[in-house]
Amino acid sequence: MAELFVATEPLRGWRELCVEDDHRAATWVRFVARLMDTTYRDAKKVRWVMDNPGTHKVRFFYDHFPPDVARAYLQRMEIVYPPVHGSWLNMAEMEFAVLGRQVLNRPFADKAAVQAAVERWKNRQNTKPKPRNWQFTTADARIKLARLYPTT
Repeated sequence: MAELFVATEPLRGWRELCVEDDHRAATWVRFVARLMDTTYRDAKKVRWVMDNPGTHKVRFFYDHFPPDVARAYLQRMEIVYPPVHGSWLNMAEMEFAVLGRQVLNRPFADKAAVQAAVERWKNRQNTKPKPRNWQFTTADARIKLARLYPTT
């Protein structure tokens, strides 16, 4: 069993993936903090779109870091949650779908084999980035999500 974490920048066509043993809050915090310390170390503000509000809560930073460190991370972050039943709006879900079809559609002997396959795929994708410009409008959302909007 392995859990995947993904961060993606659709307009740049870039992604980072991490294969972990679990999907607990501490694991998520370490993944995000690592990216904030490396990839986004010079960014003033990073907007994260996250679809798992159970383990992706900013308060978990305070569980894993001293208050001043947690606060420093959180001041540079904005977390946006897609609507319930709206994970298809999340670009990370799209990354998982492509990865699933192209790489994870077969059995693996162990976690190391999964990590190696995911790393190869990530590097191949990042070498030839294909930026994605999300064009989903509010009008499109109202049509697609009509059942979620009450009519009376």
